[in-house]
Parts: sequence; structure tokens; C-alpha cells
Amino acid sequence: MLTLSNINQATPAYSLLLDALHKKFPDYDLEGLIETIKGFMNNELTQKEKKIISTLLDSLGIKAEADELKKIYGHWQTFTAPISAFTELKEWSVDWDTSKAISGSGDVNLKLSAAADTRIQVWNKQAASTELLDIPESDVIVNHEVTAGYTATGSAAFSSGYATASIGIDHAREIEFDRFFQYPADKPTYSVLLDAFDDALLVWDLKQVNKALAPCANGSHCQGLRQLSLRTHGKFAFNGALGFGHAWSKTGDGHFADVSAGLNLTAGLSKTFEHTGNIHIEISKPSGVNPAGIRATVKLTDTTTESLSLKINANAEVKGLDQVARKYIVPLLGDADELVAKLEEWSSPADKLMQEVTDEVQAQWYGELVKLVFGESSSNQVYNQLVSTELKKIIDRYAQDPKADSRVLANRVTSKLAETFELDISDASIASIANTLTTELTAQFDSWKSKLDAEIDQFISQQQGKITDALAPLERLGVNVKALAGQTDAAINDRVQYAISQYQEFKETVLKALEKSANIQVGLALAFEQSSTTFNQNALIIDFIDSQHPLSNSLYSALILGKNKQFALLLDEAQQEGVISVPQDSINARYSTARSLSFNLDFAGISLSYVKNINTQLDLAVDNLGNIKLKGKVEANSTFSNFFNKETRQASMALSYDLANASIDKEQFASFAFHYSNIDRKKHSKGEMEKLLRSLTLPDSDINIVSEPMADIVDADDIRSHLDWYQSQLSTSKFTTSTLDVFVGDSKLLIEVLNQAVPKYAFTLAMDRVLELGNSTETKNALTLAHAYRDAVDRSMSLAESLNQLGDETGMDNRDVRRIVKKSKRYGRDFDRATDKAFDKYVKPAKRLYLKANAMEELIVILQQVLGRIDQIKSYGLPPSELEEQLSQLLQDVNERLGDSLGAWTEVNGVFMDWLNGGIDKSLVAFLSILFSLAGTPKGFIRVTLTLSDANDNKVIRVIS
Repeated sequence: MLTLSNINQATPAYSLLLDALHKKFPDYDLEGLIETIKGFMNNELTQKEKKIISTLLDSLGIKAEADELKKIYGHWQTFTAPISAFTELKEWSVDWDTSKAISGSGDVNLKLSAAADTRIQVWNKQAASTELLDIPESDVIVNHEVTAGYTATGSAAFSSGYATASIGIDHAREIEFDRFFQYPADKPTYSVLLDAFDDALLVWDLKQVNKALAPCANGSHCQGLRQLSLRTHGKFAFNGALGFGHAWSKTGDGHFADVSAGLNLTAGLSKTFEHTGNIHIEISKPSGVNPAGIRATVKLTDTTTESLSLKINANAEVKGLDQVARKYIVPLLGDADELVAKLEEWSSPADKLMQEVTDEVQAQWYGELVKLVFGESSSNQVYNQLVSTELKKIIDRYAQDPKADSRVLANRVTSKLAETFELDISDASIASIANTLTTELTAQFDSWKSKLDAEIDQFISQQQGKITDALAPLERLGVNVKALAGQTDAAINDRVQYAISQYQEFKETVLKALEKSANIQVGLALAFEQSSTTFNQNALIIDFIDSQHPLSNSLYSALILGKNKQFALLLDEAQQEGVISVPQDSINARYSTARSLSFNLDFAGISLSYVKNINTQLDLAVDNLGNIKLKGKVEANSTFSNFFNKETRQASMALSYDLANASIDKEQFASFAFHYSNIDRKKHSKGEMEKLLRSLTLPDSDINIVSEPMADIVDADDIRSHLDWYQSQLSTSKFTTSTLDVFVGDSKLLIEVLNQAVPKYAFTLAMDRVLELGNSTETKNALTLAHAYRDAVDRSMSLAESLNQLGDETGMDNRDVRRIVKKSKRYGRDFDRATDKAFDKYVKPAKRLYLKANAMEELIVILQQVLGRIDQIKSYGLPPSELEEQLSQLLQDVNERLGDSLGAWTEVNGVFMDWLNGGIDKSLVAFLSILFSLAGTPKGFIRVTLTLSDANDNKVIRVIS
């Protein structure tokens, strides 16, 4: 195992040879000796010269034979050439690997391996810049690198009957040490090696290092050691699993390596842990640092990942066919990986066109187009995204033929976009916008075709006379490749462009065939998965002002040798003594969590699945100058899919916040996106669509916990006309899929609403909306419990206050709730006598109601208070490590609470609720109603769109509200 103590012993053998020459004949001119050896190859030597060479070769154990002398001459030619001509020398390399397997009641495997090597490389100015080393064009960097490391892996598996257990451990460590020397590019190689490796350098000795770096203190006119670099990397991973049951599996090979089929009858718990750590230290004497001292730049990086998984499976399925699509196309085209990649790029013009189009003409037509579609006077990101997404799809589907006229392509795209949004181009105002778009698109298509011509010509020229071999796969796309032999580049280019126009259709045929073969699923699966990842990077710059001071040397030695605890103690002491300064101390951290609950039932082509995810992410950076940067994001997503009817319902919410925005405008601290989608790949019936739309027309208030009525999200008077339109579209056989989307159109306004809301009123409003839209029996039971608590504690409180206080006081624990409400004169005796099961029917709906209302209040409180808490912590004047710790604790807690708050409202109906009621989940509608009421029910605040699409993703989109 190579360590720092012997890194400097890895001096290249050729420098030893030169050194031997110099020491053996101290009075003999070295360059003269080299010239003499050169001359020996062409002329006779004098007796004195023969004696000198013979003595030298004998002392090195080399026989003075002609072949040996020629080899030595070859070495001399290398080492007398300029250092800039030197490429790479790998001096020695060691690899060791062993594995051991033990069999018994279980299987145990152990594997150990180690490797080490050293090499010398020479870099010009461009190559040196990768290590942030700036040198003149006339200089080079000579890098002497030594690496060493080891790995140890172990696994054990045991089984007994239908029970299994497994453990795995993976541990690795690696060290890399680099010395960077700077010399003029024309300096002879032997002279560089003699100068660089003449004396060993103890890299943990500050005084020696300071002396060695002295010739390169200012980085110019440098000849000698410029910089030292030390990197270490470590990894430790553990995984363990317990399982019950049995599983059969099959994995494909070749082009189908991503396909797996399995039959599982299992229940299992698994836990994984992985920690990686990296240290990078650079030692140099940059300009501006005290001439008597050196600078150490340190980066410490740690990443920790933990995950927990609980799964119950009775499941057989084929997975991964979607990943094989491109691999399947490759063999069909004759293993033409490079050609397929080119065709993928060339047949998708939208990526290259869209950015230019949207940037250049957004001011001219985006706002007007959005106004026509949505009735808004100005565009915003949500609306622009919807329009640009459809435009991109249309370009890739209808404008991929590079041989077509640009104006024809542009007209085709414009017409299809108008058709998608049901815009009448015969209308003068719409025609004006369409003409603007067509003109811009025509110019962009001209540009695309010109660039494509050049790219194809370049591809052709690179084939060096083997063009028919390179294009042979295009036979599958209708190109007679053999006929291209001897043709001009222009003729070949023409046939390649024809193949581009056919490629997407060929690809879609393959994808459809794969999709049909993927429907092989039978079984049941329930899973809960949870994971968290923590990443920390500490960047530190230390200037050693007094390199002669014992404290400086002790601190430097602890840093290089990895004595972390000693280093931390000495760092503070050295700063107080004034022997070092710390111009930079910063910490960057990322914390992310993911939680998922899923249910899946598959049987004979009928598939039902439900997945709920809550994900959080926090990015935080602090430094010793008081700067703070933070970004956070919380997402909640709930999806139900019924593949028998090919229906999918998905509700998602995402809340993100950014301190940089808050420094400009506190109202811009956060953004909040909400989206609900109900997709039927066999098209909703008219009755199903009516239920969906009518679920967004809210009933008259009955509970009246708040006096404010529930405003309709969709105007009830308009539903009939929308349904008549939908019925007319259903008769069009080309459409295969219908989608209802509900989303908040203005995320900025939504954040303003939440920032200005009164939290307790939001709690009361949430309670009212859930009760108004809930099951009548459950509503009655929850209200009865709220009345009983008010009767037992304080008759003057409102029902909302009663429920809030009951939840805060008892946490809705059945025993504690019963202890209080049995004191009610009106309900107490009945509650006291009720069985546990009967009493639970009162507590359960009250608890759900309390949790949802509390989640609404919590969401608002967090948004309104978090900036103040951040400012408070900043005012403490803490060092970076403590500041990061306090902020991360605060914001990780904030993210978790936000995730729970959003998750409490992110619900979608399952198939059974659909059979009973239809429409959108009542909890989700209640959430929308709360936001709508808090905002003051402005027109266009909540948007509803209805989309019909065909098998080729051609669409018609109707704006409902």
C-alpha cells in the first residue's frame, strides 16, 4: 500500500540514470558526455571515451553490446529533446486482486484488490488550464502523478425455507498525489528531470514545501515546482435485506438487456446506506500572498444516502421494453449506432428552431396568441409553456422533411397550431398573428435546412470513400444505397435528406409494436419507499503568513496527513496567533428526501395502480463574509391509473422558494404550481365528462361555518355547450384520447394570496369546504364531535375553534377525546356508553378534517414566517459551519412540514370512488375552492382545459374556464 511517506521514492528511473551519470563523473561535462554517446553511433571513440562509457555501463549492470547501446541511444534522443516533445512516461504499475468464496449454510463472498501507479505527463497552456494553472504559451507544465488505492467488498446470503436474508458491504479508498512543475517548453528533457527530481520532497514539511515553491512565487518566469495537489476518495456502502416468499426472474441479453420478466411472491424489508468522502488540497504560492508564506486551498466533500423499502409483491410482469426502443431500431438498421444518433438529431428540428422562434417573436405574437386562447391580456410562463409545448410537437411531427419548401412547412405548422386551439384563421386578427408566425418560421426553416446541408456534407466527407458502407442501413428507409456509388456529394446528400423524412415514421412503427408486447402483467404489489441524501462541501483557503512558526508547521502537517480533529483545533489557535489568515470559508449543502407509497393490481390485462410521492430538496450556501444563498423545492404527486379503461388521474403540487428572489422582492420568495389531469385513452364518455365538469360547480352552502359561499370553478350555465361540443368531437373517429386539465394560471398571484391570508381563517375555511363537500354521514359525525367538545369546554367558541382546540389538545387520540367529550351534557352519556368501534366513527372523520384544515393553516404560516426566521438566524453572527447547521435544521424541518401539508391535499379518486360518484376527488376540489375563495374568486385564477388527441398526438384544445 503506497502512502505519503514513500510517494517521493517513486522518482522515475530515467532521472536516476541521468543522476548516476552526473554523480559518477562529476568532473565530466554532462552535455558533452551525451554528445559523445551520440557521436559513438556514427564514429569511432577514443580509448578514453570507450573507458568512460564501459565503466558507466558496468556500474549500471548493462552489457556494452551494440543492441544495448542502440537502446540507450534511443533513450538519449528522447531525453535530449525539448520537454515540450515529451508525451507520457508510465514508470510502474501494480495491480493485485483476490477473491474468496465460502459455502455452507449460506454463501459468503470476500474480494480484496489494490492498485498503484506513477506517471509523468507534459501539458501545454490549454491542458494546464484544466487544473486552473495559467502559464505563458512558451512554457509547459510537467505533472508527476502518483496514485494508489484499495477496495474491499463482501456479501453474505442465507436462506431457510421461504425466508431469506442478505448483507453486502463495499469499502474503497484512493489517494492521488500530483506535483506540477513549470519550465520553458524548449528546455531539454534531461535537464528538467534532473532539476525536478534531484531532491526528495517531504510534502508534510511546511518549511521544505515553502522553499521548493519559492522559484514560482509569482507564476511568471517560473522554473521549478509550481503547485502540489493531494486528492483522496473514500467510500463505504452497506445494504441489508430480509425477505419471505419466492421469486423467479429472467433478464434479457444483447440488445434486450434492459428487458426483465419476473414472477414474485415476496414480502421484504431492505435498508441501504452509502457514504462517500473526498478531500482535495492544493498548495501554491500565488501572487498577492505574503512572499514568506504559502496558500492551501482545501475542499472537503461528503455525501450520505440512506434508503428504506418495504414491499409486498405477488406480481408477474415484463418491464423495460420502452428502454429498448432505440436499441431495437439500431439492429434493424444494421447496428448503425452512429447513424441512428445522427438521424435522431436531424429528424427533430424543433429543438434547434424553438429557442430562436420564441425569443425573437415572443413580443410580436406570443402575447396576442395567449390572449386569443385564454382571454388574457398578457402572457405568462404557464400559458407560454402550454403554447410552446404544442408548437414543438407540431414542428417535429409535421415539419421534419428537409426537402420540402420552407414556406410550405411554416404554413403547415401554423395551420396545425390554429387547429389545435380551435382558432379560425379566416378571422382578420388571427390571420395577422398567423402571418407573423409563418414568416418567422419560414426564415428559421431556411436556416435549419442550410445548417443541415452542411452537417450532412461533413458526415459524407468523413467517410473517406466508404459512403455506401456507412449508409447501407438506409436501405430499410427506402434508399437505394448501392446506386449512390460514384455519385456526387449533392446526390448523396439528397438521398440522406429523404431518409431523414422517413425515419420518424419508421421509429413510431417500432415503438407501437413494442408497446403491444409490453402488456403482460398479472399480480399485486404494495410498496413503501423512503430515501434521503445529504451532500456537504466545505471550501477553505488558508494563507500561511509565517511558515517558520511551529504552530503553522503543525497545522500544515495535520492538514496534509488527514488528522482532522487536530487540524480543527489548531486552525482556531493559529488564527488567533496571527500566523495564518482564512480569506475564504464557505459551505455548500444539499438535502433531499423522497417518500413513495404505491399500490398495483394487474390481472389479465386489467391494471389498477395508485402512487403517492412527496419529495423535497434544499440547496444552501454560506460563507465567512455573511453571504447566504438558498433554494428549496417541495413536491407532492398522487396518481391513479386504470389500464382496463386506460384512465389516469394525476394531481401534483410544487412549491419552490429562493432567497435570491426575496432579496429583490419579498413577494417573489416562492412560487406555487398546481395541476390536476384526468386522462382516458379510450375517451371519456359524455356522461363521464359531465360528472367531471359538474364536480367543479360547487353546491350552495349548507354547513355555513363561514358565511362566504362557494364559488363555481366552472360556470354551470356553460357546461351544456361544452358537452355539446365534446359530443360532436366524439363522433370524429380519429380521436383516441381525452384529457381534462385543471391548473392555477398565475402562480405569482397564488403566492401573494397565501402571504396575505389569515392562517386561522384559512383553517376555518378549509374545515367548511371539506364538510360541505364531504360524505353526509361523516360530516354529521365530525360536527357532532365538535359540538360535544364545545359543550364540554366552552359554549362560546365556534365549531372551527372547537375542532382546532380538540385536535391541538388531544392529537385526536380516541381515549383522550372520549375523556373530554363525555363531560358534554348533551352527548356525554351516549359517548361514554359507545363501543370503541362505534366511537371511532366519530373520531375518524373529525381527525381527517382537523389534519386537512391544519395542513392548510400550516402551509400559510410557514410561507409567512420562514423569511423572518432566516433573517433572525443571520443576525446571530455565527461562523459558516454553525450558520449552515442552524439554517439547514430550520429549512429541512420547513420542507418536511410543507411536504406533509401539500400531501394532505393531493388526492385523486380511485376506480371504486369513480363507480360510486365520478368526478374529481372531493378533497382536491375543496382545496381548489379554498384557494379560489382566499384569492377573491377572480376570473381566470383557476383554469380548466379539455383536450382531444389522436394516435399521432394531433390535438384539439378547448378552454373551459
